[in-house]
Amino acid sequence: GCHCRSDRSLHYHGKQFPAPPEVSGIQPYLKNGDIILRSGIGFWSELFRQSNTRDKRFSHVGIVLVDEHGTVSVIHAEGDDLTGQGTVGIVSLEQFVGESVDIGVSRLRDVDQNVFASEAKKYLGRPFDWKFDSESDLEVYCTELVELAMKRRYPERSLTRNSQNIILPESCLDDRYFIEIVLPDKGKG
Repeated sequence: GCHCRSDRSLHYHGKQFPAPPEVSGIQPYLKNGDIILRSGIGFWSELFRQSNTRDKRFSHVGIVLVDEHGTVSVIHAEGDDLTGQGTVGIVSLEQFVGESVDIGVSRLRDVDQNVFASEAKKYLGRPFDWKFDSESDLEVYCTELVELAMKRRYPERSLTRNSQNIILPESCLDDRYFIEIVLPDKGKG
């Protein structure tokens, strides 16, 4: 194989990662309220990937927002490993995808996704939850945001937790509540 560096490859702490997927290959498949999962490149990403019990592909999730002009962005709860800061915020699709080596998409079953997306927006600005406490919503982490937004309308639905009571990324692929959207080639030529 070619070991040449493409300008799009990611470098993190001296390690090189494959280039992120092309946004143009993903965007046409996204609807408002979809869950977008990414496999990130940082220390915590590896930790979360390995914590998944069944599906180790993804380390982080966000919720897709599509506005009336068709502009796609992602609302997610993210903490910065280095500064210890973090909140629930909205980033461009490019930015969300740009920090990943792989992307997945799932869609809630039997849910009005527009309602789900607007419920998620009610948590904007909420601080990131470094304790990963799933019982309190004063601070929020990525998968907890998905559950909170869902539970506001569907209180009987709970996402699967691990033995430490943390909701892992793979819970957003649980086929009781979600259907995974297959992205044909993720923009890899």
